[in-house]
Amino acid sequence: MITMWIRGLTLGITVAVGLVVSGCSKDETLEKPDVSNNRPDPKIETTGFETPELAYNSYSTAATKEDFVAMTAALTPDSRISLCGQLCLMISVFGEFDPEGPDACETFLSSHGVHDMKLSQVSESKEENGPAAFMNALGHQVRSADAFIPAAFEFLKKIPDANIKGFGRGTIGKITVLEDTAFATVSTATDTRPIEFRRLNGGWLVQIPESAFALDAGGQLDAEYSDSESGDDFYYHFDEEDVLTLPAPMTREDFEQEWRQSISLQDTPAIEVLGQIASRAGLKIHDQPHLEEALRAKITIEAEDQSAVQLIERAAAQIGLYPKYKLKTVAFYQGPRPWPAAFAGPFIIVVDNLDVRVPWPVARMELQFFAAGLPEPMISQVLQLNSLSEEDAPNTFTAVTDEIQGGSFQLHEVNTIGYGRRASFKTLMFSHVYHLHNLLRSVQQSKPVTGRISWPFPVESRNIKFGGVNKGDTAESDELSLTISDSILAETSRLSVDINGASIDDITLIGRDANDLPLANNFSSGLTTEKRTVLHVTIEGEPTSLEAVQTTKSDRVTYPFLLPPIHFADFKEMLPKIEELDFEGNTPVAATFNRIVKGDDFDKILLTLENRSNKAVHAVQIRRTYLNADDQRLSSESGVELGSWVLLDVEQSADVEISTAFIPNGAKGVIPDIEFVEFADGTTWEPESESSAEDNGSKDGESAQPPASPSLD
Repeated sequence: MITMWIRGLTLGITVAVGLVVSGCSKDETLEKPDVSNNRPDPKIETTGFETPELAYNSYSTAATKEDFVAMTAALTPDSRISLCGQLCLMISVFGEFDPEGPDACETFLSSHGVHDMKLSQVSESKEENGPAAFMNALGHQVRSADAFIPAAFEFLKKIPDANIKGFGRGTIGKITVLEDTAFATVSTATDTRPIEFRRLNGGWLVQIPESAFALDAGGQLDAEYSDSESGDDFYYHFDEEDVLTLPAPMTREDFEQEWRQSISLQDTPAIEVLGQIASRAGLKIHDQPHLEEALRAKITIEAEDQSAVQLIERAAAQIGLYPKYKLKTVAFYQGPRPWPAAFAGPFIIVVDNLDVRVPWPVARMELQFFAAGLPEPMISQVLQLNSLSEEDAPNTFTAVTDEIQGGSFQLHEVNTIGYGRRASFKTLMFSHVYHLHNLLRSVQQSKPVTGRISWPFPVESRNIKFGGVNKGDTAESDELSLTISDSILAETSRLSVDINGASIDDITLIGRDANDLPLANNFSSGLTTEKRTVLHVTIEGEPTSLEAVQTTKSDRVTYPFLLPPIHFADFKEMLPKIEELDFEGNTPVAATFNRIVKGDDFDKILLTLENRSNKAVHAVQIRRTYLNADDQRLSSESGVELGSWVLLDVEQSADVEISTAFIPNGAKGVIPDIEFVEFADGTTWEPESESSAEDNGSKDGESAQPPASPSLD
């Protein structure tokens, strides 16, 4: 079994490829690939969707169903090139550690035009050098992205350790559209990541965001402090220009003392009190002229050993305001908080948004976790930890909530939350989206939500120096032995170290310059097999010495929290109960094929959907099987049709147009199979068996035995 590990940077395509680590199946240094030798870019045909939401749904559905052709069609041309680069790396990594893999991997990559898998640098410019440029350089070697991406995924499926299951899943949040660009986040049970969209030739496509590759994805807040701005909401990881201090040993008492504050002020303007608390915690007060009078009001506050967020909340409440936190700023709004909040050590947990789909018994709830005044080494420690569901697992940051219940109705299972962590020098924040169900008329509020935030930190460590920075140089101490197995020294240096006698999680590599000053260690990754444990590190600059820091003793902090009940203001307008599903025929929704309409940019399939059930329909997933004039099956693809919330009311029929660029040549008809139905009340339906064509055992090019009419009825 191969275990892949990444420290520090969350690198990957949003909900597409969750994990990528750099590697190569050869030891020799290769030159920078020639991406400007008049070789054409991979041939990419673009189409688009009417809205960003439709683009994501098509992409996500295709990825989940492993329809890699349709998934590729939903990506922008630039994103396809980047995805080619990531897939090249994945294939190379598994080839390096599989005894039978390198030759097969090298043959596969070569067949698609990829010959150079190890780049000492991809650009002479520091600003252009890095993972994004690396991916693009690899991707440009591919002759055809359309051919390579589906083939690469199929190739990876055959490798047992290359688990590609699960990508493409996730729930998209609020979409912000700025002309031809759109932004959102996608949340799963274990992660929240940014996603972007581009409008090309009138159609929307999924764009891999730059932050998916950025080592220091910093940015500035927009002038307006609102829910719709994009400036502060879509920058992930570490949001500062300077180097973040590496994790360092710290006692629990020292850590507690760092984030706690004591204050005693009488008859002092609120803005001065808030400014003093905020500045000590690494925050700035957002400029809000319309609140100037309220903020000048004098208050008295006395408190000992409380968190910065607790003190800010107390001070703001005295003048009738409540705070809203960004990564490095805090703004204020009039009135009490619209939803509950709770404290857990240095953290505040707030219900940041609650979107109830009245009268349907479903809602979308977002919890935000925010801490200020944290010591810099602890920020660095939290950012490098894994995010797994196992509570108290070694080297794992967890934020766990118990089940959320309302009355006797369970709204959400136990979940692990809080990934897509973002940080400054003193602040840390993350959020998670919950999808609540069974919000019936009898559910006026939820029960209190209990949970805990927990992570480990080093208490004792030791430093071990290497004899040099070249391949073969070693560092040894007691039972620990470290050997440099690969060394590329350049403006951005990359080193690999084999570890014997310790785990990857216990070792941090530090490169130093000629003045013995530490260089920025901005990306580390590791790989553990039965035969080898290796740690890769990327260092800004060319180190003249290298040392390893081994954590020899660690501790763990755990902060419980209790979130008060969440009141559902619209409970009287909700459904009294969820009806049992009832429908005629084999599927709740019937799909009838009408015709194919040829277009200049893309073709359209005209279908009629009929709701034959007793429930309103929110979304329908349809597999389209294309037939030629002899009723032979050519190919198939899946897509999702959905409404703002109700696509089809009870007993309603509607004509739909499905745009696609993948209707095969010679297609004269379509068999539409209903694969999945989500109803407006949050319940779902799936068939117990595969589609009729698959039940008949037909394959592409064989008779699909379609019904007499185009409809599936």
